[in-house]
Amino acid sequence: MNTLEIPMKSVVAAAILLCASTSALAMSVYRSGTDGAKIYSYIEPYLPDGMTALILEHDDPGAFLSETDERAKEKAGISGETIDHFIRRMADQNPHAKDFIAYAITGSAVPGNKPKVRFCAIVKMMVNAQDWEGALSHEALHCRNSQIRDAQAYRDYIIP
Repeated sequence: MNTLEIPMKSVVAAAILLCASTSALAMSVYRSGTDGAKIYSYIEPYLPDGMTALILEHDDPGAFLSETDERAKEKAGISGETIDHFIRRMADQNPHAKDFIAYAITGSAVPGNKPKVRFCAIVKMMVNAQDWEGALSHEALHCRNSQIRDAQAYRDYIIP
């Protein structure tokens, strides 16, 4: 057996896993050419398959919502109740949130997120922040991790 054979198989397996875990099925609900669509393109690679993220401007939640496609929202399963939940949670956030560039709202308490977490909101706090792309991508990872944290196997492992 060639000594390079095993590491090469590991590399190939890792590459396949990486490709399989990309978010080709993450669903954008933004109309093409809008600011929402542009921002979504930054975060989409970090979202898990089947996850839909809404981008909300903290000072004007309706700004990006007005750029959504109603049929795409319907297809994704986003209801008015889901959007209302995100907007209410924005108002309830930690008082230190004003110092953040962005934050994520997700979890099984979001309407439509049972039995599996499918929706999250990423709230932009500082519109003119220099590294907003990095901050929003970071928040998209919180959305991705919410599916893991919500899995029963994970909860059983953490809380035996």
